Amino acid sequence: LRGVKAKDRSGPEFKAAINVKKPRLRAKGPLRTILETAGLEKEKLRLQELDLTCESKEGRITCSPLRLLAGDNEIMVSGSMGVDDSLEYLIQLPLTKALTEQANVAVHGEVTVAAEVTGSRTAPMFDRQTFIAGLAERLSAAQTPQVKEGGSVPNVQEPTAAAEQ
Repeated sequence: LRGVKAKDRSGPEFKAAINVKKPRLRAKGPLRTILETAGLEKEKLRLQELDLTCESKEGRITCSPLRLLAGDNEIMVSGSMGVDDSLEYLIQLPLTKALTEQANVAVHGEVTVAAEVTGSRTAPMFDRQTFIAGLAERLSAAQTPQVKEGGSVPNVQEPTAAAEQ
């Protein structure tokens, strides 16, 4: 949007439905780093749903969450990209053995954690060290009352029906 006045940078508003047929997924950039960090980089990556809806509103393009499978592990990618190419994505994934080992914590039950991807379309950013350090801090704090089977950890998210829509 070079040469466009600041007041016009919100971009056009639109809604679109997209059907993806026979996708071939290959993790690159921050998603690949997140999968490597979680020990899931060797798992086959598949889309769970082939229909997506996207909309552009107030300068941000948001699509329905991408529900992926890395082997048997569900991963959800949600967020938006600005018309200025800025990224604000959240990648929710299960707390794997590799993550608990790196965070040096023991957790009982199924827990979902979230990793942030920011930066821009041409320079996306995921800070692995900050993610692991934050994970260790949040999970250790959550161990004061024991995490119950299928329980959640503060600031560590579980997928909800609203988030899956």
